[in-house]
Amino acid sequence: MKIAISLTKMSLGGGTKSTLILGTYLASQGHDVTIVTERKGEWWSELSSYGLQGCCIPYPRWSSRVRRAELLAQYWNTQGFDQVIINVPLHKPSVYACHMLEDRVGVLFILRSDWRPWYELAHRDQAYWNCAVGVSPKVEKGLAAHCPGKPVFYIPNGVASPSDQELESRLGWEQPLRLIWVGRLVDNQKGIFRLPLILSRCQQKQIPVTLTIVGDGPDRAPLVRLFKKYGVYDQVTLVGPQGLSQIPALMRQHHILLFPSNIEGLPNVVLEAMANGCVPIASFLLDITTAAIEHDRTGILLEPTNISGFVDGIQFMRDPKAWRRMSAAGAEQMRLQFPLKKTGEQYETLLVQMQNGAYPVQRPYNQQPSRRAIPFHWSDHLPTLPEFAKNQARHLRHRMGHLMK
Repeated sequence: MKIAISLTKMSLGGGTKSTLILGTYLASQGHDVTIVTERKGEWWSELSSYGLQGCCIPYPRWSSRVRRAELLAQYWNTQGFDQVIINVPLHKPSVYACHMLEDRVGVLFILRSDWRPWYELAHRDQAYWNCAVGVSPKVEKGLAAHCPGKPVFYIPNGVASPSDQELESRLGWEQPLRLIWVGRLVDNQKGIFRLPLILSRCQQKQIPVTLTIVGDGPDRAPLVRLFKKYGVYDQVTLVGPQGLSQIPALMRQHHILLFPSNIEGLPNVVLEAMANGCVPIASFLLDITTAAIEHDRTGILLEPTNISGFVDGIQFMRDPKAWRRMSAAGAEQMRLQFPLKKTGEQYETLLVQMQNGAYPVQRPYNQQPSRRAIPFHWSDHLPTLPEFAKNQARHLRHRMGHLMK
C-alpha cells in the first residue's frame, strides 16, 4: 500500500514520536510510507534516521486554510495514495482536505487526546473518514459516544524497550533523587505550574531532589519565574528540546518522571519512562494513565492538584527497595503489554481491511464538488498569518491570561 501520514509539523511530542514509530513499522512491512506535514518542525531531520521519506507541502505565502486544504488534497490524490492517516488536529488543512479525497482513498483518523473539541471534530467530519482509532480506552469510548455507528477501535501507543545492557546501565538509586519532566511547556494541558510547588514542598520537608525539564513551549518564561519565586530554581536544569534518540537515555539517568497533567490520550512519555526504568508519579486519569500504570506496583497515581500527594510519592521513593521494585516492574510491564510490534500489527490489519473494501464511504464532495460541501468557517478563507506572527499573538494571549489571574 501507498500510505500518507499527516502531521501539522515534526515537533517535540508523543504524537510525533508515535507517528515515526508507526511509519517505521509499516515501511518495514513493505509499504510505501510518506510523512506529510504543513511545516517542517524541530524533528524534521529525524525522518532520515528512521528511514522514512517526508513531504512538506509548499504552500503559497499567506494562503488561506481553504487554499491549503485544496493543495493538500490535490497532492494526496495525484500521488496515488491508497490510505491517509490523519493525526487529528483542530481546524487544520489536513482535516478539511480529507473531504476532497477520492472515495477509493481510505482515511483513518487517530485521536491522541481526551479533549471534547476533538471528539466534536470527528463527529462533524464522520461522513469523510472510514474508521477511527483512540489511543486509550477513554478516548475510544469518547469517540464511540460521539460517532455512533462508525467503526472505532482502541489501539494503544507502543514503546521501544531498551536492550538488557541499556537497562542494566541505568542510574541506580541514590540521593538526591533525580526527577524529570518531558513535553511541551503548556500549563493548561500539562499542569507544569505545579512543578515549582512540588519542589518547594520537597525543600520544606528536606527531601533532596533535582529536576530536569526537557522541552519548550509558550509557558517556559512564566514557569522559570515561578521556580525563582519559590526559591527552587537552583535545583532545576532546563535542557530544551532533545532529539528522539536522546530522550530514552535521559530517562535512564533519572529516577522519577513527574507527570501532573490535566489532559492526555495515552501519554507516550509515561510509557517511555517506564520502559527505561524511570518510575512515574502521575495524574490519575481514568482509562488513560490507569491503562498504563498500576498504582503502587509500577508507579504512583494521584489527583493532578494533589501537590502533597506528589511530594509524599517522592518521599516514598527514598526507600531504595521500593524504587527498585517499581522500576523493574514498570520496565517488564511495558515489554509485555505495549510492544511496538503489537501496535504496528494492529494498525496494519486495520489498513489492510480498509484496502480490501471494509468501512467504505461515499464523500458528499465527490457527488457535487463544491466548497459548500466542506464545513469551512468564514475565517478559513482569510490569509494565514506567518508562523512568527502567530507565535507573537499566542504569546500575547498567554501573557494577558496570566496578568488577569
